[in-house]
Amino acid sequence: MNFLACDLGGTKVLVGIYEKVFNSEYPKLILKKKYYSSEWNSFESIIENFLIKECKNITYPLNACFAIAGPVKNNSSKIINLSWNISGNDLKKKFNFQTVELINDFGVLLYGIPFLKKNQYENIFYLNNV
Repeated sequence: MNFLACDLGGTKVLVGIYEKVFNSEYPKLILKKKYYSSEWNSFESIIENFLIKECKNITYPLNACFAIAGPVKNNSSKIINLSWNISGNDLKKKFNFQTVELINDFGVLLYGIPFLKKNQYENIFYLNNV
């Protein structure tokens, strides 16, 4: 099963297709592309371009998660410096996804913490007999 993941910032948009690999705790990156936000009229046009032009020979993703550089409320967000309004529900309908989740880009980092290996982080604060 493939899924779409995206990091949407004010200057660039990173889009990737990942595959759920059985017997592995990590998904496999199949395809990724970088777009410059200022070159596009809308976020939807970036996703449409990616899905039509870049994903011709792979299984269409059924689920999508978008990390947004800005506040997210009720699965919607507004990218102020681009004047883009983004609705997870609208993206779901337009691109025929089963699920779409918008999440704040800082918040999404917290979800990755349990998947870090011991050599991928360092404790920077220790409590000693406080």
